Amino acid sequence: RGNEVLGYANGELLGQDWFDTCLPGEIREEVRSVFGQLMSGEVEPVEYFENPVRTKSGEAREIAWHNTVLKDSAGNIVGILSSGEDVTERKRAERALRDSEHFLSDVFNGIQDGISVLDTDLTIVRVNRWMEEMYAACEPLVGKKCYEVCQRRESPCSWCPALAALKTGEPNSEVVPFPSEEAPTGWIDLSVFPLKDATGEVVGAIEHVKDITDRKQAEKALRESEAKYRLLAENIHRLLLDPVFAAGLGRRARTFVRPRFDSRAMVEQIDDLYRQLLFTSR
Repeated sequence: RGNEVLGYANGELLGQDWFDTCLPGEIREEVRSVFGQLMSGEVEPVEYFENPVRTKSGEAREIAWHNTVLKDSAGNIVGILSSGEDVTERKRAERALRDSEHFLSDVFNGIQDGISVLDTDLTIVRVNRWMEEMYAACEPLVGKKCYEVCQRRESPCSWCPALAALKTGEPNSEVVPFPSEEAPTGWIDLSVFPLKDATGEVVGAIEHVKDITDRKQAEKALRESEAKYRLLAENIHRLLLDPVFAAGLGRRARTFVRPRFDSRAMVEQIDDLYRQLLFTSR
């Protein structure tokens, strides 16, 4: 099997210098030195180690060595018996896996929303950088329950979308308060996706956490603005009957006609009309 791995015919390596023939140049002298120290008893033998070898064609292969020191009847070291296993493909697979994990980690942390992975008990097993920054006050997050971190509770939330996703095996979402239901200062759009194994069994959940505080505030401001202008439109006739308002209406109307449209000035004047409407309604 050794001849096959190294690409030599049976007996072709007998009598050859192992270090010069089968080791890459960059490690040859180092390994030769260690071997000399082993034979002289200067260092303790190592039962297992890995190093590359060079085949007859010049290809590099990774070999895992198991070593046994051979001694004579007087206890003197006379040689080393080495059994090698070709682990080249395993090493390549391990490197590919590490590269893949590194790539996925970069993607995971590059997402500009929160991502957390939960087990079936709602324990956090992994989070991305956004979550670490958003919930920095609760660090470390891994190992804690999601409701401890995200809602500062001691028990699961009644509206928890993760519980629903774990139970049904279907995605679930909910808009939830941040940082807690008792003292919210913002809003989170929480979407949960079940994590399944090869048999389809739910083994966890992936949470997508998006801060929608700005959107919620904008929606609230829009609703208030629409209500204000609706009230103004519905009651403009009352303002027109007010003599003080009617006297100044012409002046206000002229300010709307400008060479350059000024939306801020128009909004300020409409707000002024709204305040007058509230005043005349008292």
